[in-house]
Amino acid sequence: MNEQLLKVVQDGFVVPMTIEGVLRDVETVTGERRFIVPYLAILDAIREVYPAY
Repeated sequence: MNEQLLKVVQDGFVVPMTIEGVLRDVETVTGERRFIVPYLAILDAIREVYPAY
């Protein structure tokens, strides 16, 4: 796992834009959208509460 990403996860900081990028990469690699849909919904909910993201 990328050392910088691991530090972000360990420190408890969540950056939805980065997470969305990772999810899109997973979608591209696997060709499977159903897997990431629930996570994208969570990110949308976070954006509603914290518009800065």
